[in-house]
Amino acid sequence: MSLSELRSSAQARKGQAGAIDTSRVSQTGAIEAPFGQRILIVEDELIVALDLSDIVEAFGCIPVIVTRVAPAIVLVEEEDFDVAILDINIHGEAVYPVADELTRQNIPYIFATGFSIRNVADGYRQFPILAKPYSPRHVVAALYGIWRASDA
Repeated sequence: MSLSELRSSAQARKGQAGAIDTSRVSQTGAIEAPFGQRILIVEDELIVALDLSDIVEAFGCIPVIVTRVAPAIVLVEEEDFDVAILDINIHGEAVYPVADELTRQNIPYIFATGFSIRNVADGYRQFPILAKPYSPRHVVAALYGIWRASDA
């Protein structure tokens, strides 16, 4: 299946923005990963971005990597995403303008940082934080947290 077919399929299944297909919830209450979710990755360290991309791709999602704040804002304005993972410091620039645009569009996001929560700006501390270095298990747990919150 081509990337464009995956995107079309994901959009068809997606329904309303951010919604999780509750038919994917098992009898035990575990939520399966919504296949084909588009995940924006804003990360300036290419090795970290590619590693994160591999993790979400192995999980059945479609990663889109951006390494600068301004292009990330444009991409959020022009394309559809289901979730974003944002490194807080992108080439010395705070990623908060991207977070603001995601908030305007009701797209959930997770901050990724190697710094303490005290380094997160006051207005953004309520959002999920993925502490670096992280493992695939941590990334998946953070995504499940977003999907559970979206399903509530």
